[in-house]
Amino acid sequence: MPGIIGIGKSVGRKLVTNHDIAEAVAQYRNESRGRNPDLLPRLRNSVLKMLGPIGTDTRYWADEEQCTSDLATEASLEALRMAEKSPREITSITLATMSQDYLGVPVAPVVQYRLETKNGIPAKDIQAACAGTLYALHDVFKDLTSQFGSGGPQLAIGAEVLSKHIHPSHPDTYGLFGDAAGALVIDMVEDRQGDASKVQFHLGADGQFQTDLLIPGGGTKHPTSMQTVEDGMHCLQMNGPIIEAQAIRRMAESTEAVLKKANLKPGEISLFIPHQANKEIIIKTAKLLNFPIERVYININRYGNTSAATIPLAMHDAYYEGRLNPDEMIVVASLGAGLVFGAATLSTTGLPKRSTVSKLRFRLGSAFPSR
Repeated sequence: MPGIIGIGKSVGRKLVTNHDIAEAVAQYRNESRGRNPDLLPRLRNSVLKMLGPIGTDTRYWADEEQCTSDLATEASLEALRMAEKSPREITSITLATMSQDYLGVPVAPVVQYRLETKNGIPAKDIQAACAGTLYALHDVFKDLTSQFGSGGPQLAIGAEVLSKHIHPSHPDTYGLFGDAAGALVIDMVEDRQGDASKVQFHLGADGQFQTDLLIPGGGTKHPTSMQTVEDGMHCLQMNGPIIEAQAIRRMAESTEAVLKKANLKPGEISLFIPHQANKEIIIKTAKLLNFPIERVYININRYGNTSAATIPLAMHDAYYEGRLNPDEMIVVASLGAGLVFGAATLSTTGLPKRSTVSKLRFRLGSAFPSR
């Protein structure tokens, strides 16, 4: 059966705190209101209060020289090291992102080139926003079990640099997003536990919410112009209440559906890894599903919402923290712009056992974060 045999991550070089966000937003608002220094403390406190329910304390942003392919390549190399595979053994790359290095150019071929894989292996992008890595995993698992597939091992990557699409004029998104990549090496593994039939996916979409989370400018609907730039249409914009309600509903429904497909009960799941949209969404989704909070993984406090990278990033840290172990069943769920959403039950049979050295390095911080 297909199994994950390696996990890697990379984050942007700039550590950004909530106080950094509050200062930037306060300065922007003060400038627009005529530069009254007396307003700044109140403006800062207002932003900090807004950030509280999100649950993010820090996030990492790419610096001026970093782009999505940089993070994706670094994460892939770490995943390959864990899997004890060389880049030249990889047979295919599937990369989920909504923040390509260049418009119209997929990132996966760039990663293929930089990894120095064998020439000509398939490499493609998936644009499914925050649910992208879930869709990438679905494609890779199907490919590995198909007579028309490329064989293994394959890379599934989620990588985003969204800090270059946010601005203090939109504080709800400015303080929410971080830059990161997570990579998974997937290959056929021995089904030691009889888990093959329990590995299932449930995916869906609902386009009626297409304008509730988007970058409105730069596409064919609103091509780039001086006006779109002046109007701030190249920044991420979000209808927060609608997205929150839909995220809770769709992730809960998708998780229930995939557990039913897999013939599993919540008590048989060792860890629930939801998309790290915000802490309130995560907690409310877990309550709907009756997952005890100790079996729900949350790391949005460290990274913010890294879109397609959140699930592999969470898997990486959960592994090194000892919360994601070999020979278990986990469930992951996500929702992204579009809307696209889904969930999957995954076996961890292919994961290597953590060494004492790797545990110690992680606790001391040398493996966390990887930059």
